[in-house]
Amino acid sequence: MNKASCLSLFSNAILYWNTLKINDIVESLRAKGVVITNETLSHISMLGTQWDLLY
Repeated sequence: MNKASCLSLFSNAILYWNTLKINDIVESLRAKGVVITNETLSHISMLGTQWDLLY
C-alpha cells in the first residue's frame, strides 16, 4: 500500500471513530433529558478541524 493510501485509510478511521464517539455522547445526553435537535447535529462536522491536517 502506498503512503497516500495509508494516510487516507488512517484519516477515514479517525473520522469513523469520532462519528461513533459523537453518537455515543449524543445518545447519553438525550437519555439524561438534554434536548439535542437533529438540526443542531446537522451543524457538526468532523471535516475542517485541526485533526485533518495530520499530513
